[in-house]
Amino acid sequence: MSKELILLIRNESVKNFGDILNYYAIKTPDKLFLIDIESEKRFTYFEFNMLVNKTSDFLAKQGMLQGDTLSIVLENSWPYLCFYFACMKMGIIVNPFPISLEPQDLIRYINYVEPKLIATNTSMSKKLSEFKHPYKVLEVEENSWTNFIENYNEFNSFPECNLDAQACCYYSSGTTANPKGIMISNRNMLTNIRSIVEGFRFNSQENHLIFLPLGHTASINYSMLPCLFSGGTITLAKSIWEIRSDFWTIIAKYRITFLEMVPTSLIIILNMKKLDKELDISSLKWIGCGSAQLLVSQQIAFKEKFGIPVGNLYGLSETGPSHIDYPLEDNWESGSIGFPLSVNECRVLDKNNVECVVGEIGEIVLKGENIFIGYFKNKKGYVDAVKDGYFYTGDLGYIGTDNKFYFSGRKKDLIIKGGVNILPAEIEEVLSEHINVEDVAVIGIPDRIVGEEVCAVVKLKDWIDEESLLNFCINKLSDYKLPKKIIIVDELPKGTSGKILKRVLKDKYVEKVEKNEQMG
Repeated sequence: MSKELILLIRNESVKNFGDILNYYAIKTPDKLFLIDIESEKRFTYFEFNMLVNKTSDFLAKQGMLQGDTLSIVLENSWPYLCFYFACMKMGIIVNPFPISLEPQDLIRYINYVEPKLIATNTSMSKKLSEFKHPYKVLEVEENSWTNFIENYNEFNSFPECNLDAQACCYYSSGTTANPKGIMISNRNMLTNIRSIVEGFRFNSQENHLIFLPLGHTASINYSMLPCLFSGGTITLAKSIWEIRSDFWTIIAKYRITFLEMVPTSLIIILNMKKLDKELDISSLKWIGCGSAQLLVSQQIAFKEKFGIPVGNLYGLSETGPSHIDYPLEDNWESGSIGFPLSVNECRVLDKNNVECVVGEIGEIVLKGENIFIGYFKNKKGYVDAVKDGYFYTGDLGYIGTDNKFYFSGRKKDLIIKGGVNILPAEIEEVLSEHINVEDVAVIGIPDRIVGEEVCAVVKLKDWIDEESLLNFCINKLSDYKLPKKIIIVDELPKGTSGKILKRVLKDKYVEKVEKNEQMG
């Protein structure tokens, strides 16, 4: 990390990530910034900064002004990054959405945001047109964008940037029915990413593979922005599905140093054959896995099969990454989310807002310059979530005797059986240890006597019956935690970021249980 850059940020000469791109375009113009696997294009810092400035000129000619919103609905591609950083430079609010969203959901979210311009591909543009919306749509196709953008000049009349102004409006991929628009400032981004680069020991030699959708914050916060901040290189793929057959070959070919996964992609890689011994993947020291709950059994299985440790990364859209589980530490053990990053303070509080003792489970709260500045059009939601400067995450966890933090699950997913709190994560961890289980989610289902009972919904690798799975749990769980019902399914419903949608499972199976009880 450049000491000169840090000084420029401190004296507020550098105020956003567009400024950082410009800094490296001058400082290290010939350094490779971006490799786009799909198009096989490579861009130096100087070349990419020039493209961003041309994209800025294009946006200016579309009438886009500081404070306007651009919704980006594109697959991972180099034009995506052009729009992202052009917005940073121009003070236009970046509003990314996953390209995988159904058009009826996308139009609902866009109607909420009311962007001045939507950048998407031709296919999505046609789908959106069926809803007769009033928004201006730019159709962006990667193959033709190079020639298109060459017709524009390099924009140089960038407005004065306010560090505390909103830079992004991120779509929240949470498991609730109503995703929120999360407002992130330039200061939030700069302080958080600097802390990530320090905590994760990133440097100018980084080459991060990105395959998670840029419509979510995981790849943005763990790789795209940290690589730029540290002066490293980004290697961009469209998706895990596009590269899974060549995954390890790509790691070796491009000398990848780090990548961020979600548990879904980790399972995909785990199900692949063992490594070809001739492949040199020594550049990849560790990987991160976040966005959804990572099971200890998955961490252990990955390390055993491929020899690469997996860090359990924790954060929220409202905060960005907040902890570092660094698996290259001496005496590191899997299971925790590690220590808080330097940017924020983390506490665990009980229901009376009293600090929990070591080992006691409570709500995780965070305070620092990384905390978002508001929910879009929802002041009450922000006031309810942020109290005395602390963001109440809705996540449960505890501090261990090693002073590390441990994630225990979502507060709203707690199962209350006969007045006793049961954490689904504990049961999920046990079931995931079975050799025939690929994925599992535990939910509460209604019970006339105890209020809620434990229900496990399981996806199998190889067939096994429910009774055998229950017997597997008997010696590992207390009687009151044993699943009353085990449901075997072909697939678990997941959101675009890989989170299991427990609300979908509850809608399906809770309703079924209630109907059966009424009939009984």
